[in-house]
Amino acid sequence: MKMKTIVINYLFIPICFLISCLSEDFNQKSKTIMEEITINKVFVQYTDFGILTPINVNCEQFEDFFKSNIKSQEISNKDTIRKIKLLFDNIEPIDSNYSKTVDTRARIELYKNGKIEIICVGRLTIFKNGSFYKTTEEIKTFINQLFE
Repeated sequence: MKMKTIVINYLFIPICFLISCLSEDFNQKSKTIMEEITINKVFVQYTDFGILTPINVNCEQFEDFFKSNIKSQEISNKDTIRKIKLLFDNIEPIDSNYSKTVDTRARIELYKNGKIEIICVGRLTIFKNGSFYKTTEEIKTFINQLFE
């Protein structure tokens, strides 16, 4: 009887603990993968990042201001959507040296679970989910390449 208790305490309990930890890690990875899958499509509107304007064009004014210069593209390719998600999940918040406005040159709509998340991209800053981030050269290059 004593040997059975030792086996349970020293083998069974640690094994259950290990399985529990692995299961939690698996659930987290599954959740991340499911979030990627939930983006059904992406709609990108873009105008040249080099266009200079006398005022900052906010996201709401983007279409009206650049009417004839806007190029647009709907993306449903999962690899491209995954790349867009990775680019925008890894952006750095702005610091005090940056303006808290976006001079919008691209407007990206992520369609997921019946909702639309809008990301506004300017030459220096990005507005996403109520916060400002730094625009990277990698993001600008990626958006330019979508329209080549």
